[in-house]
Amino acid sequence: MGRFDGLYAASISVFDESGRIDYTALEKLVEHYIENRFDGAFMCSSAGEYFSMSPEKRAAITKAAVDVAENKLTVLTGISEDYIEGVYRNIDAMVKTGAQGFMLMPPRFQVYSQEELITFFSLAADYSPKPVLIYNHMIRLNNKLTVDTVETLSRHNNILGIKDTHNDHTRLVETMERMGAREDFTVFTGGDSLAGLACLMGGSLLNALSPVAPDLFHAMMAAGRRGDGKEVMRLQMKVNRLMRIFDVVRASPKATAASFSQGIKVAMSRYIPCTFALSQLGVEVTSEEVLRIQQIVEEALE
Repeated sequence: MGRFDGLYAASISVFDESGRIDYTALEKLVEHYIENRFDGAFMCSSAGEYFSMSPEKRAAITKAAVDVAENKLTVLTGISEDYIEGVYRNIDAMVKTGAQGFMLMPPRFQVYSQEELITFFSLAADYSPKPVLIYNHMIRLNNKLTVDTVETLSRHNNILGIKDTHNDHTRLVETMERMGAREDFTVFTGGDSLAGLACLMGGSLLNALSPVAPDLFHAMMAAGRRGDGKEVMRLQMKVNRLMRIFDVVRASPKATAASFSQGIKVAMSRYIPCTFALSQLGVEVTSEEVLRIQQIVEEALE
């Protein structure tokens, strides 16, 4: 099994105004990743509205992405569910799509001990014929894996990485110090505000903003590899400005957590012909919000 590392996109999912998969936009989206030298894409991510789609819709999006990628891009996909039998069911369905690896979040709602979470992930990895990567979302989920737990799980021969989404510099440094140099386990940083630090420590990136500014994130990773801290911080400031996209979304009186994905879709519409529609519910994005988001992108890329 090969190592997963480099620059990965936490991909949006694209729909028409009725919530149906927009296969034309999806093809252009995957081609955008390939043309901009992404190492991989995580389809059906949280930014990709995983939890508001049916299993059939998730599988269809993943299969379409794999078909377009034609092995020019590593395709990861979500298998998360709150109960282990559901995870098994999702694995069985996603194996048929051809995805090269599976992303698994901890179960939601019920709070489990770290020992129980180790069992949950280990059972999934034992069952899966494809590599499993941990998706640890420290911001949105109530079950949060400690660094000790991640290190324990990293010893499983079918758990090959983690997407750790948080804004905790101390946690990132400790995780990278303990597991960052491993050849059999990849630490992906999901928080955009920590991208620069991750690059300086030799880590990989799997985030939602990199598809909006691929050259910016490629340059940051290259500067990190050569140890150019000053350049990394200059580029991180650009990323910080780009993150104001989310402030536009949050400022709307109609904004919800799902509006996060709509903001990214507005930014991505400069590259692909996509609507701002969500798979489920969502609000109308105003012309003023669209203009402000596009202005933020332009300013960040100057």
